[in-house]
Amino acid sequence: MTPETFIYKYQITDANQGKIMMPKGAVIISAQYQNGIPTILAVVDINQELTERRFDIYGTGMHVDMRGRCHLATVQDGIYVWHIFEITIANY
Repeated sequence: MTPETFIYKYQITDANQGKIMMPKGAVIISAQYQNGIPTILAVVDINQELTERRFDIYGTGMHVDMRGRCHLATVQDGIYVWHIFEITIANY
């Protein structure tokens, strides 16, 4: 099947608790705040099955356990500075 790739955006909200379903193999190209909401932008092949990806957000000065986490971006939201990570290893 021919890949059908698009750039999609996904929001990290209280409702999804940082768990986002994305097509397998999605490539994250950006993490930022849009209108006060943490947002992940990714290149996705819509023909791929969905898989869960997990994200954490920490404020500056907060303790961060880096095991199993990959830093995606540091973003500002007004006076706050947030750091967005993808959880890359299960059980973290």
